[in-house]
Amino acid sequence: MGHDTTPERSDLVAFFTVLTVFFVVTVTGGVWAIYKVRTAEERAAKRNVSAVEAARAELAKARTALENGPMPIEQAMAQVARQGRRAAPALAPIHGEFDRGPLEGWAAAKGPATMGGVAVAVVEPEPAPAPPPTPAAGSPEEGAVDGGQPPASPQAAEDGADTAPTP
Repeated sequence: MGHDTTPERSDLVAFFTVLTVFFVVTVTGGVWAIYKVRTAEERAAKRNVSAVEAARAELAKARTALENGPMPIEQAMAQVARQGRRAAPALAPIHGEFDRGPLEGWAAAKGPATMGGVAVAVVEPEPAPAPPPTPAAGSPEEGAVDGGQPPASPQAAEDGADTAPTP
């Protein structure tokens, strides 16, 4: 039998070995980098979910406080709508601290004012009606309606007639 007489190619084997090791190390590093980025994104998303849940809980707590406060929010909104901002001291504008610059800019602008591409109309609420004067205790007008005449009847009061007909 014959002997193998082909030349030894150890340099080619060494080259492909180094190339394979380099490729494996590079690909492994890339895969680990992608893994780290994905896990960081996932952790951030989980943290944001917990932040959203905390914000929702805070909103629910605030909504409960508004609904169960000394005056329920629906009643307060109805009162402000009925009487205007000036009736509630906490909502009344403070003179001297109001910056009129934006309003003056709107007045100088040509065309309607817009906010986010939507035309905006500035409407001032009607002032709150003045309370009726209270008569002095013991005076003949105390408890009187419209000049001291008693109301005609409950039905007439509902129909708009405040007083009894004068004879």
